[in-house]
Amino acid sequence: MFLVFWLLFLFHLRILDGIPKVYCYGANKTVNIIVMELLGKSLEAIFNRQAKKMNLKSVCVIGYEMVFFY
Repeated sequence: MFLVFWLLFLFHLRILDGIPKVYCYGANKTVNIIVMELLGKSLEAIFNRQAKKMNLKSVCVIGYEMVFFY
């Protein structure tokens, strides 16, 4: 059921920039699978590249984008 909700959510947001394209999806009794576009480096990769330190401005920008992304 959650897979269907997530796919509908992505389907309705597909017209916006920054929403990943869904290539394939499927489910069985125990596993739900969605194959989607990778949009760039993960926050973990960026955090590790910065020697596990981020300045206050970077944290605020990430937080702002997470809250006000539409």
